[in-house]
Amino acid sequence: LIFHPYYLKQYNNRWFCFGVNNEYETLTNLALDRILSISDSKSKYRDNTKWQFDEYFEDVVGVSVNDE
Repeated sequence: LIFHPYYLKQYNNRWFCFGVNNEYETLTNLALDRILSISDSKSKYRDNTKWQFDEYFEDVVGVSVNDE
């Protein structure tokens, strides 16, 4: 999994990282306490040009946002 991290958010004493997986164009969240290992990638980092996280989480409790 090649992941481009953009944003960290804490909810319910757990940390989540939001970013993009190279295989999908949608926003993905990963729970940091579930990650088993991390390594460097030769893939070029993709900057966030799509999401404004203050607006994205404006009316949300938690970390799950329905795209609709």
